[in-house]
Amino acid sequence: MRALGLTPFLLVLLVAQPAGAADLCGTLFVPDGYALLCETRIEDGKRRERMVVRPSGTVALAELTLRPLDKAEEPLAWQVPELWLSEQVAVGVSGIASVLRGASETGPLAQPAVRAMVDGLLTMFSGLAQLPHRACNPDNRPGRYQLRCNWNVVLLDVEATLRLAEAGDDRYAISYWAADKRRFRHLEAIANSFKPS
Repeated sequence: MRALGLTPFLLVLLVAQPAGAADLCGTLFVPDGYALLCETRIEDGKRRERMVVRPSGTVALAELTLRPLDKAEEPLAWQVPELWLSEQVAVGVSGIASVLRGASETGPLAQPAVRAMVDGLLTMFSGLAQLPHRACNPDNRPGRYQLRCNWNVVLLDVEATLRLAEAGDDRYAISYWAADKRRFRHLEAIANSFKPS
């Protein structure tokens, strides 16, 4: 009987999200075929909300991330947006490498022959982190600063966009990347649906 009494309490804990994360999740339109993950992490003793969109189902080399910025922690996003963006490119490359590393541990990329290729790509991405700006071009518009990048490495052609969106005095970092042009266009449409409250 006692276990039944705990069930509603546990359900409330699983469903409850911090207000910031819930608000952030309502700012994008996410169509069928894509999974939405809203999370709040505690990093360095601070709460950080972010939203992640990934294709559902199979291992897909694609992802969109949206997170609000804190003016005290990242003042360059308000003061010199172009410089802030250029500093984020290395972070974007490490995100792609992280997903590749995770996909090579399980699933179809875990096959020995494929895994050797993925390991080679990871090595190349670590080198790219040192020279990422050569593959990126600014594409700024009123209220939005962004870099469009294209890394063509061996058999993998990765397109990425790093965007700084302004909403009044708030700033949001939006990054999306894909190794497939169709998925990249889908993620771009999702990013373009961003409507901060």
